[in-house]
Amino acid sequence: MTDHRVENSVLQPWVMCLTLMQQGVLLAAVRGPDGIMKDHPVKVLLRWYRRCILKDGLSGEIITDAYAEGGGSFAGPCPHGSHIEGYCGEYLRHVDELPHHFQLHLMHAAEIVGYKHPDEDLREFWQTFYSMIVKDAHLHGETEKEMDHRLGDNYEQWRSSEVVIARNPLENAPVEKKAEDEQIDVHGYVDAVHGIEYLGAAWKMADGTWRCAAHVRGVLCLVEVTIHPKPIPDN
Repeated sequence: MTDHRVENSVLQPWVMCLTLMQQGVLLAAVRGPDGIMKDHPVKVLLRWYRRCILKDGLSGEIITDAYAEGGGSFAGPCPHGSHIEGYCGEYLRHVDELPHHFQLHLMHAAEIVGYKHPDEDLREFWQTFYSMIVKDAHLHGETEKEMDHRLGDNYEQWRSSEVVIARNPLENAPVEKKAEDEQIDVHGYVDAVHGIEYLGAAWKMADGTWRCAAHVRGVLCLVEVTIHPKPIPDN
């Protein structure tokens, strides 16, 4: 089977040269906030942003002009008679109407495009927009070196830049002690047919099922297992 993943990617080539973390940040900002009217300034900026990182899904072309036809409703042109630069200020006038979480997604995406886009004019546009958002919040922006360190596909570098991180819902959760007959050691058992390697002990759940951790084709999962009682030998 031919591998078409690169040829068919909606991402522009320059995006695929970024670190995976930076690509993820760009994709997280592609979807607009819910509950916002169609002609809101953020919608115009988002359509322009999509043109800067994605190929046109209808033609496969890269549209580098904010006013050029094409892009459909997802990445359409800036309204005729207006200037895309003016929407940066309009965005900040209406920013209180937007979820703060979305604002952060767009700010970080603008930072990446402002530092990494191959077109100088587009870099300048998004650098300016990023700086406007940062100054509006009375903050200092990251340098490109600082951003690359934080989003350099290195856990320790990323962690050193974070104050609070999302916690695994199972982390620090109280663990109810099980009786010996409610756990069975299955560590090291392998189901070669399904590509499963069982880890540790299987625990009996309240509903009577048994579950344990396992590597399923290389991915760590929680799986349900069937426990067969030992046969009683004939005397």
